[in-house]
Amino acid sequence: EAFIEKWPHLELVLKLGVLQDEKFYDRVKPCLLWKSSDDTWTTLEEYVTRNEKQEKKVYYYHDDKHLSHFYEMYKNKGIEILFAPSHLDVPLINFLESKVEGVNFVRLDGATDDAILDKDREKSVLDSDGKSQSVKIGQAIEKLLGNSNITVEAKSLTSDEVPGFVVMEERTRRMRDYFSVTGQAGLDGMLDKHTLVVNTNSPMIESIVKLQDTQ
Repeated sequence: EAFIEKWPHLELVLKLGVLQDEKFYDRVKPCLLWKSSDDTWTTLEEYVTRNEKQEKKVYYYHDDKHLSHFYEMYKNKGIEILFAPSHLDVPLINFLESKVEGVNFVRLDGATDDAILDKDREKSVLDSDGKSQSVKIGQAIEKLLGNSNITVEAKSLTSDEVPGFVVMEERTRRMRDYFSVTGQAGLDGMLDKHTLVVNTNSPMIESIVKLQDTQ
């Protein structure tokens, strides 16, 4: 408990030291702490041990103060989430993935994880044109947006209350964050591309598509 109280004052020094010296990492790795969605502090090793069914998949989000609207879907599935608010956490995560065999950090808005999909309600039946309802919903929303930097995917989510959310592929986001920290420019707009996941079980999305069909 005394160490946890001092952690805000030690965090920057420890993380910088780890990124600059692997021998330093070997000595302090039991001291690297993460705030958990269980409102406790944990080490990476403890997290992986507790969540062994996830096969070393580590779910994380950038902080616990600006929780995204789809955060509850993960919590309702019993998934523990680590928070990574420091600007050093992105390079630290990359480093840890190279040091801890099999560990894979997955940011909540980095992909549509199977954990929040409701496969029993997928709208996969094909119509006479060979298109499923999910495909038609995605195409309708994409047409409304008219933005070449946004790809739309229609998914069956576990919560009907979430109309959709924006995701950015994990590696692309890390690259963008790296350029942001170092002050370098992006790669010709490549890092501006996003994916909008719309929920096929959302009444709001259904209403938008119906209105589109009547025009």
